[in-house]
This record gives sequence, C-alpha cells and structure tokens, in this order.
Amino acid sequence: MSYYYLYLIKFEDGRFYIGSRKSKVPAEEDINYLGSPGKTIKHLWEMKKEKYILFESTDISLQDLREKEYKMIQEGWGKFGKDKCINKNAGGLNHLDLEVCKETGKKVYEQRKGFFAWTPEKWSNEMKKQWHSNKNARGFMSWNEERIQEFREEQRKKKCKTYKFFNPDGNKVIVDDLPVFCEKNNLSRSSMWEVATGKQIQHQGWSIVGPEKVKELLGQSWEDRYEDKIFYDPYGKQITINCYSTFARKHNLSAACLGLVYNGELLQHKGYSVLHPDEVAKKKKELKLQQSKRNSKTVRLRNPEGKIMEITNLVGYCKANGLNPGNMHNVLTGRKKSCKGWTKV
Repeated sequence: MSYYYLYLIKFEDGRFYIGSRKSKVPAEEDINYLGSPGKTIKHLWEMKKEKYILFESTDISLQDLREKEYKMIQEGWGKFGKDKCINKNAGGLNHLDLEVCKETGKKVYEQRKGFFAWTPEKWSNEMKKQWHSNKNARGFMSWNEERIQEFREEQRKKKCKTYKFFNPDGNKVIVDDLPVFCEKNNLSRSSMWEVATGKQIQHQGWSIVGPEKVKELLGQSWEDRYEDKIFYDPYGKQITINCYSTFARKHNLSAACLGLVYNGELLQHKGYSVLHPDEVAKKKKELKLQQSKRNSKTVRLRNPEGKIMEITNLVGYCKANGLNPGNMHNVLTGRKKSCKGWTKV
C-alpha cells in the first residue's frame, strides 16, 4: 500500500517549505524524510526545524495531491508571508504563480519559439536524430535507418505465403511474395488472393487450374460450378444448397457461416444445419454439459449428516437435490453459515 501526504517544514528563522510525498509507510513513521530543499539550500538543514503533517490519504491521485500542494503553498503565503516560502516549484510547475506559467507559455506559443516553430518534417527528422544519437544504445536502438528498413522487409517476407499459379500461357509459376509480384506485373493483389483461395476463377488470365479449365468453368452456369450440399432448414425439411452466396442472399443468411456449418466448425446458423433439428437440440445439451464440466470446480462441503462431500458441479448438484445454488455458494464463501443443514468445511 502507498501513502500520500503533504508536509510542512518550519525553520527557526521563520522560513517554511511545503512538499508532497509518496511513501510505503504512514506519514507518522516516515520521520527520516525531511524534504528535498536540502539538496540546494544545505545551510537550512543546520538550523532547528520541525516537520508537520498537513494531509494524508491512501486513495488520492498524484495529480490531485499536486493541486492540493499548490493550494497549501498559497495558504502558507497568506499565513507566514510569501517572502518566507523557499519553494521553487510545486505541482509540476516551473513557477509557483500559475498565471505567470500560463502567460509565459502563451507568449512562447504565439511567437513560435523553440519546438513550437518546427514543421512536421522537422519533428520527424529531430526524433530520428534523437533515436540514433544514443552511443550506448544496444540492440535495434543502435540500428540506422537502412538497417531498420532491411529488418522490416525480412519480417514481412517471413509472413508471406507461397502460392502456385498458371500464367495466361499455361506455365506454372511459384510466387513467394504476392504483393511485390502483383506490383511488378501490374496485377490486383486482392483479386490474385481471391484466385488463390478459390473465390475467383481467374484474374487477367492468371489462375490455379490452367487456361483450359478456366474456359470450361467460365462456360458453365453457376449451378454447375459448385457441388450440391444437403442441409436441414429450421422446420426439419431436407434441402439442397448449390451456391452459398446465392442461397444466403435469398434467405438473409451469411454465406461464410453456412460454409462453417457444412465443414463442421459450426453447429447451426439461424436454424440451418447438416443435422436434423432434433439432433441439433441433443448436441446443444451435450455441449452445454461438457462446458459446465470444464468450467466447474470441485468444492468440499459438510452435509446435514456430518459427512464431507466433494462436489464437482455445484449448480447441477443443487438442482438435482433441491438446494438453492446461490445459498450454497454463500455458505462456501462464508457469507452464510448454513443452508438446509449444509455447512462449510
């Protein structure tokens, strides 16, 4: 736990210092810490001084603590005198007077001094210089711009897959880097990817089946290009689906989900399944039971007869034996002493 507090150090000559502190011990026990001004005004620490705790909390943010510190310093100005305060800054401000800070910052911004005058290009160049200017940098921080570009290109190539295509002349071509290949040959990257995945027959003569097969497929109707798939509709009637996209548009369905259902990755989609609705209901119960067993923990409770019982599925056990799952869980967590004679072990 962290303790946040504000403190006042009063010196024998009347001067004072107000500071904020984050400590691992309470403020009363943090007696060895006497503030930071001793680093710059050492002669003050030879005087007699007293430390007072002004405020302490465990649930306040640093920003709120700094604002409170600034207000305390202003109150100290009125009580002890502004000339007696040795604070040089407070709350992250470079000057104790907030209005002075705002006015100075406004002038710098309007006159475009320092980094306020930098263009986006200069910002980019300056950041790159700072990045590569560290002589003690190790690893990738010591790389120059060319080495970084080489590394990015290597990582991109590692993620690239290998594709096999037939060019318009019927020759087999192996492509390791599809984006670069498409750029060199003036091809559409997305269309070539759809050709590779079978969503498109050909693109500018490029295919995965060859020119002759392409002509044959283009001459066929949409129904002849796909195999017939057997499905069950929500009413249990057996239907045949040829093209997922055409069927999905007619019945407000997802073609991708229908494909997942046919491949066995999805049980059903809006009632459409490769299984009969009765079998789907049974499968759902089995999956629900398997999921409850996976998620359930083994707990130990003492029954009304005094025997210790090990229960794996608490909710299922309670429903089977006429117990309230919520009350039994409260007994297990200690919120309740007993439930129908059942107690915690």
